[in-house]
Amino acid sequence: MHNKYSLWAVNIFGVFKIVLLVVISITGLVILGGSTSIADPHANFRDSFAGTTTNGNDLSNAIVNIVFSYTGYENAFKVVNEIKRPVPTLKKNGTISVLLVSILYILCNIAYFSAVPKAEFAASSQIAAGVFFTKVFGPRGAAALNVFVLLSAFGNLLAVLIGHARMIREIGR
Repeated sequence: MHNKYSLWAVNIFGVFKIVLLVVISITGLVILGGSTSIADPHANFRDSFAGTTTNGNDLSNAIVNIVFSYTGYENAFKVVNEIKRPVPTLKKNGTISVLLVSILYILCNIAYFSAVPKAEFAASSQIAAGVFFTKVFGPRGAAALNVFVLLSAFGNLLAVLIGHARMIREIGR
């Protein structure tokens, strides 16, 4: 309905996602510091690759999942008409954002493996974040994670819809 408000909404959800990644990362660092009731948070970091797969299909699946986690990057190009000085802005901010999110994803994975033993991950049918939130924050944490996933997915959906609407509008012009 309004360009400015729709971009604000996308930015609010984007900030929410970054804050959530930062909270998970800090939680992992606190766990590694030994300030929690998690027994032996360093266990998964001793002989880290023991029991992992060398199956090419599993490895290619992992790489596809990694690439998919960065698919939101192109949404910035869909609203490029609304950015002042788009080329230098996207070069600088795109690089910064990909580096920041990459570091936060790595720290989140460290947090997951500091809180939950590998065997528990392997036996669980939940995603890693679900096992992590249940282990660290209890059942209420797992319920909160559902809300976080909902808000994150809604923010992604909103960004994609706004980006596609902007593309259709520009094609129509």
